[in-house]
Amino acid sequence: MNKYDKVLSLFFSSRGRLGRLAFTCLFLFIIVFFTLINNIFSFDKYIEYFQTGAAYSVAKVIKKIVINITNLLSTIIVIFLIIKRLHDFNQSGLILLFFPIIIFAGAVFKCNIAGGGGFECIFNTTIIVFLISILFLCVWPGVQNDNKYGKKPVSLFDLGLDKLD
Repeated sequence: MNKYDKVLSLFFSSRGRLGRLAFTCLFLFIIVFFTLINNIFSFDKYIEYFQTGAAYSVAKVIKKIVINITNLLSTIIVIFLIIKRLHDFNQSGLILLFFPIIIFAGAVFKCNIAGGGGFECIFNTTIIVFLISILFLCVWPGVQNDNKYGKKPVSLFDLGLDKLD
């Protein structure tokens, strides 16, 4: 496997394990990278110069396309990173199938018990639980020995690229 395939498998594969520091750095890198891409291609400075016409329409369409593609790519990459981090806990990535359902059901229950609040309450509760979950993945250490998903990361920033041959 050449180095480009290894880098692609880092972001687009669920094989292997990621330690907490490697996960945190890659997660933050993905957020910053795709935020920069969205800002570069947002064309906000240029869209306001064109009130009507073809240039205005083209700039708006390009902005929507870039934002949709970057949001989709960043979501896919973050899902694979979370799966690899779960592997460090010796847990299957299938947990991610049930996690959104459990969070949403808990948020609906909490908001109804707390006296309503509707969508805003459910959304805020869901975001808080998601952020706490990401913080947990960034801080909590994984299992200290090899498991069925791979060998223990050698160092804090072991990306596992050397194990993908």
